[in-house]
Amino acid sequence: MRVLFSMSPLALCALLAGTGCATTEPSKAQQVLLQRPPAVHVTERTASLSARPAGCAVEYVKQDLEGAPRTRKVGRLVLTGVGLDRAQAEKLLNDKVCGLGGEKVFIESEEYGRPGERDEVEALAYAFESPVNISHSGLVADLAAKPPDCRLAVLRTKQPDIRYQEIAGLHFKLSPEYDPGGSPHQVRAMVELRAAACHLGADAILITQETYDLPGMGSVVSGTAIVFEENLRREAPPRPGEQTL
Repeated sequence: MRVLFSMSPLALCALLAGTGCATTEPSKAQQVLLQRPPAVHVTERTASLSARPAGCAVEYVKQDLEGAPRTRKVGRLVLTGVGLDRAQAEKLLNDKVCGLGGEKVFIESEEYGRPGERDEVEALAYAFESPVNISHSGLVADLAAKPPDCRLAVLRTKQPDIRYQEIAGLHFKLSPEYDPGGSPHQVRAMVELRAAACHLGADAILITQETYDLPGMGSVVSGTAIVFEENLRREAPPRPGEQTL
């Protein structure tokens, strides 16, 4: 004879296992964790670069840039929070990436809407690889990068005749032991400064210091990458993947 009766899940678990059942309610520690605001942590930093201004443009790429030419990894980031989506995640990551001097981000993994757990996004930040020390100014402008051998003016003795804005300071140093390999220090220095300024979207370089082949010091070249204001007023080109109407 079968006897049917009703029993609560907790009582049934106690009868079968001799102990109480684990509830699905989060513990107090979990509740505190879930209530914390979203946060971005740098779990690995692989380059120390000058911070870019807050609100700088950050590009999200679909493939890992490890090993790409003229590209260096800046660091690995982990974002956690509750109720996030991709758009919110990118906005939160952008601030941290700009502070690290990064320009591009590859999302390694992203998990949203996990019951009882914080959302989590793991990302890699990348930047332009250059022997030139780049010190960003406070200018926030979505300037398109140009080819490393782009056409730009190199000004040594006079200021531009038109209004301009400073993008970044440039500083390049070659040790006395550097073997030019057939290229004089001046040629190497100008090639590297030009490549850095072109990547920044500059129109010209104002040379502020230029010394070559000093005994015991090598060569030092410094300057400022600038953009003409008339070019700042032009509409910025759409970013990769961005739709225009």
